[in-house]
Amino acid sequence: MALRFASGLKKPLGQIRHASAIAATAQDVLATSNKATLTELKNGFRVASVENNRPLTTIGVWIDAGSRYENGENNGISSFAEHLVYHGSSSRNRSQLELDLAKLGARLNSYTSREHTAYFVQVPNGEVEK
Repeated sequence: MALRFASGLKKPLGQIRHASAIAATAQDVLATSNKATLTELKNGFRVASVENNRPLTTIGVWIDAGSRYENGENNGISSFAEHLVYHGSSSRNRSQLELDLAKLGARLNSYTSREHTAYFVQVPNGEVEK
């Protein structure tokens, strides 16, 4: 459907009457968005943070471990490792991990791309320290 819409355009996007309003809105959002603060810990771990005054906090780890770094001998290892987080740990099994997150109102998520693997949790602001 999107392809059909795009192929039906007769004018360049810049000549469409409302295109400049869309561009201006995007520029306004970017101009007023909070800048990320990058902090480096003593162990070399870098932390990026943004204050956005929303009710949820997202805490995540992005690791240089995507399919780009794989070869014929370890093909798929990034995705495999990503999914291991959902099996629990030595101190919490899968059910306990799910229960603990549910009690906090938190959601655990992850993904693997070509460049990196990301693990992140969204938690209500008042529960961050837990």
